[in-house]
Amino acid sequence: MTDQVSMDLSTKYRSGANGTTEGRSSTVSTDDELLDIGDGRMEALGNWADLEEMEPKYSSSSNLMDTLEDLPSGIGQYEDFHTIDWLRDIARDRMRHRHITKKRQEGCWEKILSAHDAWSGWVCVLLVGVAAGLCAGVIDIGATWMSDLKEGICKEAFWLNKEQCCWSANDTTYDDEGCSQWNTWSEILGAQVGKKPAAGGYIVKYLLYVLWAVVFAMLASLFVHSFAPYACGSGIPEIVKYMLYVLWAVVFAMLASLFVHSFAPYACGSGIPEIKTILSGFIIRGYLGKWTLLTKSVGMMLAVSAGLSLGKEGPFVHVAACCGNIFSYLFPKYGSNEAKKREILSAAAAAGVSVAFGAPIGGVLFSLEEVSYYFPLKTLWRSFFCALAAAFVLRSINPFGNDHLVMFYVEYNEPWYLQELIPFIFLGALGGLYGSFFNKMNIAWCRYRKNSKLGQYPIVEVLAVTLVTAILSYPNTYTRMNTSELIRQLFSRCGAEDKTMLW
Repeated sequence: MTDQVSMDLSTKYRSGANGTTEGRSSTVSTDDELLDIGDGRMEALGNWADLEEMEPKYSSSSNLMDTLEDLPSGIGQYEDFHTIDWLRDIARDRMRHRHITKKRQEGCWEKILSAHDAWSGWVCVLLVGVAAGLCAGVIDIGATWMSDLKEGICKEAFWLNKEQCCWSANDTTYDDEGCSQWNTWSEILGAQVGKKPAAGGYIVKYLLYVLWAVVFAMLASLFVHSFAPYACGSGIPEIVKYMLYVLWAVVFAMLASLFVHSFAPYACGSGIPEIKTILSGFIIRGYLGKWTLLTKSVGMMLAVSAGLSLGKEGPFVHVAACCGNIFSYLFPKYGSNEAKKREILSAAAAAGVSVAFGAPIGGVLFSLEEVSYYFPLKTLWRSFFCALAAAFVLRSINPFGNDHLVMFYVEYNEPWYLQELIPFIFLGALGGLYGSFFNKMNIAWCRYRKNSKLGQYPIVEVLAVTLVTAILSYPNTYTRMNTSELIRQLFSRCGAEDKTMLW
C-alpha cells in the first residue's frame, strides 16, 4: 500500500512540475507569492488541486505526513550537483502546513508546535545574524592582530594590536612613532637599542672642521628625512624587521593555502558566484558545511594578515551563508525542504554584506537584486531583521576599537563647495577607467592561469605572490599597512594631538 501511495505521489509531483496552470485556481497566499527576479517567472502551483484531491485516499492527515516523510529515493532528496524541484518542494511545504493547522485543534502541545513552526523562521534568521556578527568580529580582530604581528608585539599585553597597545593612558591621543609599549622584532632580538638608532658623536678639533661637519650633517639629514627615512642608522635593525615581516607574511599565506587545500577546497575564492548558483536551486554538497565555515574564517584571517591585496567583504557572504545552512537544520521546516532553506540563505547573504560594510539595507538590496532567485515577500523582512542582528552584534563586539561598525567610518560636518564638483567628476572618471582596465587585465590573467602550468600548483602560486608582495610592500609605509587600516586613516579626521605619518 505504501509503495502504491508513493508512486501516486511521485506521479502527481511530476505532472505538477510539467503541467500548466490554465483553468485552475491558485491557492498560494499573498504571504508566499514569489517576486519575479531574473529572466524567468515561477508560476503558481498549478496542480495543487490534484494534490488536495489525493488527501481523502488516506485515513488521516498523519498518514499523509508519514507518506511524505517516507518518499522513495529520488523524490525526497537530491543528489550532488542536481537542481531542486521548486514546485514539488513548495507543494510539500503546503501539505506540511495544512497538517500542522489541522493538528493545532487537538491540544495545547499541538498549539505550541504550531506556534513554534510559525516563529521558527524568525528565530532561525536571528541565530544566523548573531552567528554572522560573531564570525565577522572574530575575523576582524584576528586579521588586525596578525597583521601587526609581522612588525612586532605588545610588551604588556600580547593580545593587543599596535593601535590598541599605543593608546595613551587617558585614551585621547595616539602616538604611532613614540609608542613605548610596542616592541618591534629587532628590539626583541637585541638588534636595536631604543626606538631610533644611536647617533655617533663628533670630536671637535678645529673650528673649520666643525663648520664643514655641521654643513655635511645638515645636508645628509635633510636628504634622509625628505627622500629615504629608512636610510638612517647602520641598517641592521631595518634588515631584521624586513626579513621577519616577509617571513611572517609567507608563513601566514602558506598556512591559509594548506588549510584550504587539505580540509575544505570549497573555501577558496570569494564564494559569491557559487552562492548565486545555490540560491538558483543548484545543489553543491559540502559547500556550506561546518568545515567550510571554519576553514574560510581561519583562512581569511591568515590571508589578510599576510598582506595580500584581498578583502573580507566577499567571503563574509560565504561565511554568513554557511551559518544559515547550519542553523537551518535546527528547524525541520527549513532543513528538510531545499526551497524553504533558500529563504534562510537569502537572509544570510544580506547579513554577510551587512557585517562587511555596516549597511543592513544595502545587504537586503544585495540579496534581493544580485543573488536571490526565490524571494518570497516575508523573506524581505526576515532578511532585514537578520542583517540588523548581525550588524548589532558586530557593533557590540567593537572589533576595530573605535566604537564604529566599519573600519573606514567617515563623519564630516562641513558642507562641500560647488567648485569641488570638478575634482569629484575627475576622480570618478579616473576610477571608472582604472576599474575597467583592472577588470580586463584580471580576466586575461585568469585565462592565462587556467591554460598554463601556473594554475596546476596553487600553493606555490600563493607563496610566490605573497613573497613578491611582502618584498615590495615593506619599504613603503603606506603599502605595508593593512588595506582597511590605510583607508581608515585616509578617510578619518585627525585630532589635535594625534600623530601618524599620514597626518
